[in-house]
Amino acid sequence: MVATLILWVLILGIIWIYGWGALRALRPLLSQQADEPPSSGLHHFTLTALTGLVVVSTYAQTFSLFGKVSLWAFVGLLAGAAAIAAWGLRSGQFTRPEWKKMPVLGGLLLALAVLTIFENATHTPSNPDTGIYHAQAIRWIETYGVVPGLGNLNTRFAFNSSWLVTHALFSLKFLDLWSFHLVASVLFLLTTLYFFDGVLALLRRKETENEQTLPLSGVFSLFLLPLSFEVLASEISSPGTDLPVTLLLWMLLVEWMKRVESGEKRLGSHALFIFLLCFYSVTVKLSAAPVLMLVIGLGVQLLRSREFKRIFILAGLGLLILAPWMARNVILSGYLVYPLPEVDLFDVDWKIPRRTAELERDYIKAWAIDPATDIDIVFRRSFQGRTRLWFAEMTANRRAIVLGAAAAPLMLAGLWLLSGLRRLARQFARVWLAVLTALCGAAYWFFSAPDIRFGYGWLLPLLVFTVAPVFLLAEAAARRWLKRPQLFMQVVVLLLALYQGLVLVRSFNTKDLSARWILPRDYWTYPTRRCDLKNTSLWCADAYSECWYDPFPCVPIANPVVGLRGSRLAEGFRVYD
Repeated sequence: MVATLILWVLILGIIWIYGWGALRALRPLLSQQADEPPSSGLHHFTLTALTGLVVVSTYAQTFSLFGKVSLWAFVGLLAGAAAIAAWGLRSGQFTRPEWKKMPVLGGLLLALAVLTIFENATHTPSNPDTGIYHAQAIRWIETYGVVPGLGNLNTRFAFNSSWLVTHALFSLKFLDLWSFHLVASVLFLLTTLYFFDGVLALLRRKETENEQTLPLSGVFSLFLLPLSFEVLASEISSPGTDLPVTLLLWMLLVEWMKRVESGEKRLGSHALFIFLLCFYSVTVKLSAAPVLMLVIGLGVQLLRSREFKRIFILAGLGLLILAPWMARNVILSGYLVYPLPEVDLFDVDWKIPRRTAELERDYIKAWAIDPATDIDIVFRRSFQGRTRLWFAEMTANRRAIVLGAAAAPLMLAGLWLLSGLRRLARQFARVWLAVLTALCGAAYWFFSAPDIRFGYGWLLPLLVFTVAPVFLLAEAAARRWLKRPQLFMQVVVLLLALYQGLVLVRSFNTKDLSARWILPRDYWTYPTRRCDLKNTSLWCADAYSECWYDPFPCVPIANPVVGLRGSRLAEGFRVYD
């Protein structure tokens, strides 16, 4: 736990410094007439740190194209952070954020949330996909950077994610302790602070605001804060890609709502944050692609303001974020985007066979529908048959999530049919692009890989769109009938704190506390055996297809037609006919 706290401070400090430097460097890009939304110290801190995460991750991906992401990559990162910090101190441009006194209930909720994250961060990773390929992919990045045709060795290695490269950068493997996996907990902490800031804004509402409807951004923060722990708490210690993409999508939708509520139309710092994080989310996981609709929305607003130069500069920034990710895709798989073999632009000897890529895509979809049924049997069913099978295989609570999300358009449309709720309907209509983005994201998820954990980033915001009108009506009624207008929100926050306490108790593990006191728990170690490729041998999983981090290199199953392209692992792998 001691090391976890130290590494938290180190990672947060580095990404905040890079975020501050990036926002300072990009300040000339911002519109002079931009009406910046009011920002608390907590909100500004989280946006700055997340901007830095984008910068640092892009740096790590670029570095991986030329060498292993290990000691010298980290030294370069520290040198850059030191240079930015020295510039900020020398110029006197570091400003102290404005922090307000925190309500007691708010402080209790935040303390319980942070303790829950801290406890879970020290656990052994539990995500099975981490054992199948995340941990080994990180080790390949730590050891070689990017390897040509690595996807031939294990097709999952071609699921290129900037998130795994970022984990390799901060794993500190060169210390010869073990490969730390704490970046997910840092992102979860930042997300918690971000949503907590929205809850705090509701709790601090002044009496003069009591006749106004609660801001949707605050209501969404109120719901998404506990939902993040409910569906993702067990993932905090794992370097999996589902957690980061879900949290990033939630923050982007809420930040768009804040932009609409503030009336900002031009390119301010918060709009710049939305733009950068939208592109970054796609590099974390391709299922985030529908979030680029928010980028289109920003572009349309800039076109209306005739800010053509800024549009071209922003497009260049987006390309800068995507370029190293796309280059890694080509090197790992031979395709610009894997597993989409339709985008076939390169003729390289390490390319994953087209039929393999097509089968991989179909397997993901079939597994998401019914993991226990053979892929051919799944696809022999009609669309209606597959849908019924998919829904029947769900647990009751997951069915409730899907049905609640599907009810969002009906709920919002119903607001217009009741004349007394037209004001509430107009409030939701203002954030129509966020609603449309979530709907398109859910549709993309349903038709590509409808496993529930892949869809949390879209389904749960839609679920909140369904229940938020009921919550707003209940809050308005309580405000009208209670003598203490803030009592309703105080009770809600108290209930959140009680829930958070239960999550903390449920998460706390006393059995291995002594083993986690200094260092967080390492990856699992599962049995393996030697197995042969075309012209070399390596390790294969002997249980549950899981290799975890040791030994290296290890794959779930060896493909006998795959072999080395040369004499060394760094030269990559290819398929031999």
